[in-house]
Amino acid sequence: MLNSWFYLFDYEMWFFNNLAYSFFLKWNFFETYELILPIFLFIYSKSVTFLFIKQVNWYAIVFSVKFFLLIALLIFVRGGIPRYRYDFLTKMGWIKLLSLSLVFFLSFYLLLLLY
Repeated sequence: MLNSWFYLFDYEMWFFNNLAYSFFLKWNFFETYELILPIFLFIYSKSVTFLFIKQVNWYAIVFSVKFFLLIALLIFVRGGIPRYRYDFLTKMGWIKLLSLSLVFFLSFYLLLLLY
């Protein structure tokens, strides 16, 4: 059984870490480190306890990696292929892609008849 209530801590830690870091960036000057460092260390000291609460869920990690690789692939393909004109797309669709799909359909049908 999957203990899904542990995932609430991930979102809380993400929120508080982003909040602390955005607060820390405003005070990112040399003379103000002594003011912000205790607050910063207090917020990040609570994250150590969350390391031992839950075990690693490998299914979520694998899903996340696959998802981000798919998104990266979509971005690279969309950014790498130039945009075609509509008349070229319709010409390619009717002449090349339709004939290619008919060849695949007929070859599959012939393979079914042979076996």
